[in-house]
Amino acid sequence: MPKERKSSKQREEKKEESIFEISRGLLARVKRDVERMSYITPYKASVSYGIPVSVARRLLKELEGEGLLMLYSKSKRNPIYVPKSNQ
Repeated sequence: MPKERKSSKQREEKKEESIFEISRGLLARVKRDVERMSYITPYKASVSYGIPVSVARRLLKELEGEGLLMLYSKSKRNPIYVPKSNQ
């Protein structure tokens, strides 16, 4: 019996999200949760959301660029961010 080949559309539909990319759902969830936190670090975000620390760093920098977070303590290893409303 010959196997049926999947069309390219079916392959695209099953394409899974990479854990190294910031998805819209993750971004929305972090935006919602950050407002209730007193501070957040890349490590804390990594543990809370199950993402690699490198992705958490990019995510927090993106939120800082959007104006939701402010860099409280600059550190190469573990920067600390606070929500803009908690200054």
